[in-house]
Amino acid sequence: MNKYNLSSFKKRAEFGETKSYENENTGVTITQFAPKWSLFYCDINYSINTAITVLGANQTLYKMIGIKHNPKINSQVLVKLDGVIYKIKNDELDERVNGVDVLTLEDAKGVEEE
Repeated sequence: MNKYNLSSFKKRAEFGETKSYENENTGVTITQFAPKWSLFYCDINYSINTAITVLGANQTLYKMIGIKHNPKINSQVLVKLDGVIYKIKNDELDERVNGVDVLTLEDAKGVEEE
């Protein structure tokens, strides 16, 4: 039995990848977020024990979200929530019917909005 209530999936996240190009004026390479699709998600609260298990004792705490299972999710996908771009640090995929994938996200430093 799934412990997540699907009615709590009220927020929308954008999923995508990075796109790089060279600034013609400065010659600097710019890395941007390129959205590909969006999904509803719910915030997940976790205990310190869960944080240590998932992230390790020496890691800072990251954001965790739940999404309805999606086979496109992998560690190369970026996630944009409320204007902040994250990379997937850890994913707990649940391939059952009505399964919920739990994604642990960390800030994708150096990636700008498109």
